[in-house]
Amino acid sequence: MNRRPGNAITSADALAALKMAVGLNPNPDPDGTGPLSAPVVSPYQFLAADATGTDGRVTSADALAILKMAVKLTTAPAKEWIFVEESRDFWNETTGQFTLNRNTTIWDHSISINLQAGATTGTVNLVGVLKGDVNGSWAATAGSTDLDTIDPTHFTALNSIFGMPVGQFGVVWAGSVGQSLNPSHLPRQAVAAQVVPANCELPRRLA
Repeated sequence: MNRRPGNAITSADALAALKMAVGLNPNPDPDGTGPLSAPVVSPYQFLAADATGTDGRVTSADALAILKMAVKLTTAPAKEWIFVEESRDFWNETTGQFTLNRNTTIWDHSISINLQAGATTGTVNLVGVLKGDVNGSWAATAGSTDLDTIDPTHFTALNSIFGMPVGQFGVVWAGSVGQSLNPSHLPRQAVAAQVVPANCELPRRLA
């Protein structure tokens, strides 16, 4: 999978981060006046928006940092991927809200790998979040296999297994509850299976 950030971070991401900083939802309504609503802001969007990573919040300072990244200023934060276990549930059943929001983007960075007895490598599914890419515009290189193509029910399966709502992944319902999912997501964060050696440090920063 190509992890190069390219030109995915733009002024649109800075504007989205600024909206999030003041409590607005930056996500567009997928069907205008139709029955669908704008997707909720996903935890991964809050992680992407916290570009400075200094205070565990999304503020106007993060929006400014993202704008600097968009215009490639030398004072901009370095482009960085964050990898999150796909199975990590950011949903709080008691409050009925995600645990990440504009006031707290602090989370457990640990990644667990289940190894067979005597094995030195294992497989773990990860969600890749590009810091600054709040609207999820990063795209894999041409010819890459899309998860929606090989497994259209992947996110509903995660909901059944781990309990997090599909909105954690920015999935938009195609119709009324119970109908199939529209395979478009917002944000389009990268979901990939990575084979990694035991006790290894995953890469987090790109030049």
